[in-house]
Amino acid sequence: MARIHRNWQQLFPKGRGYISVEPENDFEVLHPPFEMWDVLVEGDHYEGYIMAVYHQLHCLSILTMSLPTSIKQWENMNPKIREHRSHYVEYLRQSILCSADTTLEGKTGSWTKSTGWGQTHSCVDFDALTDFANDRAIWDLSDQLLPQNFDFHKADVEGKPRNKVDDTKLIDD
Repeated sequence: MARIHRNWQQLFPKGRGYISVEPENDFEVLHPPFEMWDVLVEGDHYEGYIMAVYHQLHCLSILTMSLPTSIKQWENMNPKIREHRSHYVEYLRQSILCSADTTLEGKTGSWTKSTGWGQTHSCVDFDALTDFANDRAIWDLSDQLLPQNFDFHKADVEGKPRNKVDDTKLIDD
């Protein structure tokens, strides 16, 4: 578990993504800074923001703790489940790194225990994206899950051609 934790920590800058912003800097700041006390030593006080990308990585890294923590637990897990759970975490990690939302999350009053709520982010128009995908859907699964016989990886096993995506780029860089 310590090795996994170290691997996650390598993704963070030295301040874990918390930054200070001076008024003269050219940043779009929509909310006052988030205040933190007793972070490093009792009685200390910091004001600042966390960049959303590091907040997202932090949340994902904490969720990984709900996965098996020992090699034995992983070995005892059904191989298909193990493969998919590993894929889910890695896919989300790569997505967060790729989009790297640099919104400065400050104090909004929406939730006093953390940042992230009540923040304004620059986002893709998700409704327009969904309309685009609906217009080009290869099937209609509106009221069901993927078909029982759906196996995305079967083409690899049977040697059938399929579209390849190079998802190693983010890992190796």
